[in-house]
Amino acid sequence: MVSVFVLAWNHEKYIEQAIRSVISQTYIDIEVLFLDNHSSDQTFRLASTLLRNSGVKHKVFRRGQNYGIAVNLNLLFEHCNGEYISIISG
Repeated sequence: MVSVFVLAWNHEKYIEQAIRSVISQTYIDIEVLFLDNHSSDQTFRLASTLLRNSGVKHKVFRRGQNYGIAVNLNLLFEHCNGEYISIISG
């Protein structure tokens, strides 16, 4: 399994393209771990709706305050099940 980490902060303009890129892959043994780093726009709503309707295994996290990239990646590492990891930005 591949765990795909999607980190986002105020990526409302791009998050749909990023999520669709991941869920449209032909390799099916994936899980998506999406983390919204306290966005003030619609990033979280857009991403969580796309993932919920995708049929792809996923977990969604929303921070109550902004954290650095390393802290956010560590959180996702704690919750992933994949043997391999891919990291993309929203």
